[in-house]
Amino acid sequence: SRLVLYAAGTVGQMFWQQLTMTGYCSSVLWCDKNFAVLNSMALNVTERFEIADPQSIDWSQYDCVAIAIESKKAADEVKLNLVAKGVPETKIIWERPAR
Repeated sequence: SRLVLYAAGTVGQMFWQQLTMTGYCSSVLWCDKNFAVLNSMALNVTERFEIADPQSIDWSQYDCVAIAIESKKAADEVKLNLVAKGVPETKIIWERPAR
């Protein structure tokens, strides 16, 4: 699968590490609304990857968008924004991360 990973906070970094270690899918894009700030910081990830502007989803080819946010309320807000941008709801994945 070609995956867009949305969010690069603590949960997003954990997801990225798992994806990189397991090779579970192809990450085509990692985005976050705070991409500029995040790119200027050194993220604690195994492999450095540029965090993109969420607008980049518009011209990406993907099979699904995984929202890597712990809060259901915040994830629901992101999901609404993605659907409003034209991302099919059936391609959006969110599940509360296990602790």
